[in-house]
Amino acid sequence: MESRMVLSRLIEQARKLGAQAAEALYEQSSELTISWERGSAGLPTQRELLTAQVGVFLSEGRAGWCQLTAPDQQQLLDNAEEALRAALERATNAPADPHAGPVDRYDIVERGLGLLDRRQPQLSVDDRRDVLEDNASGCKQVHPDIRVEQLAYAELLTERCYSSSRGHSATERASRYEATLRARMGRGGRRHTERAASRQFANVASMPFGVELGQRMVQLSTPASLPHGEPPLIIGAVAAAALLRALAPAFTATAVHGGGSFLSSCFGERIASPKLHLIDDPALPGALCSRAFDDRGVPPAPVVLLREGVASGLYLDPSSARAADLRPTGHVMGGALRPSNLIVRPGNRSRNAIGMDLNHYLVLDNFHAPQPIDLATGRLQTLCDLLVYRDHSYVGAVQGVPLTMPISQLLGSIVEIASDQARYDEVDACSLILEGIGFHG
Repeated sequence: MESRMVLSRLIEQARKLGAQAAEALYEQSSELTISWERGSAGLPTQRELLTAQVGVFLSEGRAGWCQLTAPDQQQLLDNAEEALRAALERATNAPADPHAGPVDRYDIVERGLGLLDRRQPQLSVDDRRDVLEDNASGCKQVHPDIRVEQLAYAELLTERCYSSSRGHSATERASRYEATLRARMGRGGRRHTERAASRQFANVASMPFGVELGQRMVQLSTPASLPHGEPPLIIGAVAAAALLRALAPAFTATAVHGGGSFLSSCFGERIASPKLHLIDDPALPGALCSRAFDDRGVPPAPVVLLREGVASGLYLDPSSARAADLRPTGHVMGGALRPSNLIVRPGNRSRNAIGMDLNHYLVLDNFHAPQPIDLATGRLQTLCDLLVYRDHSYVGAVQGVPLTMPISQLLGSIVEIASDQARYDEVDACSLILEGIGFHG
């Protein structure tokens, strides 16, 4: 049965049960995974995933939602009536919301986003296993003490289809490839992780992420001492991507308007250096988080989160957009507002050129905490690893250095942004050069 037929039956059933309006998102995915077993890539395993998310609406904008999961379409439809009745009961008891309801109809572009890898049917098992084998070998060859602990490959092909009782519908087909490697230096070293993810298999297969992880681990294994004073600090592009990825959820309208974001008290004000300009673009061709529409059927729109350091843009769902008489931004995924592709506007000089002018400096290589920012308070609190450079030469690393300060203080200390823009998963990031940041071991 075609996806749109499944949606049509869900919408029709919701209306028959008493919904004044309804909308539904149906996803049919095929997931292939390969794991690292006993020093080699194992055989692939595959499973099918079918899910549906249905929203029902009554008078005065009272809404209820239900989630359906099943191994096949018929069982999903068989389970729908009970789930829809429960959603209607929730809608009956929900508070009135004049801004609720299915989204308005928008023109959706379903082509040209580079979401689907057309070469996927030609990929062999060996092609996929080679991604793991080559990167495990590359990582271990960098240094004999490197221990590869975990390797995993995941491939997801998804068809997403949206429909509403307003006659609004859209379909999207997309691919996603991801490989993750975890390793440590010796038995007692800290575990480090490297990940490669893309819409296109060739991008993941061509990334030497195993060698890059091995080289970083060797670099970090050379001990050094923190220099005195406050030498210039370079936040490497990988660390900058992690920092901005952690910051972006603070810009959701639900968090800002509900008081759950530190931006609630300073939105519209400068929270970073004028050098920093950050955009979220969910329609960036070929990017990891690009999409033709979000879970509510809204085509994506770019959001300028930081305009020369000023907090200027918010992620808007249909309800918050209607309340502000604005267009929703198309960022509702998995039932919540979520960032998509982040882009830092690059500077004019390369990191190497900047480093030649600095002489003595530190490089922030990584953050220990997966979420280093408390989004409610805007406070950065984590340990980090620093690389020490003296007379343009690498000296060694200082690991586990505390970094605690308001995120606005860190971002406000940026004096230059390098031109070395590269894509790290869903973030197009550059190295950031800061002054006036002191560390104490």
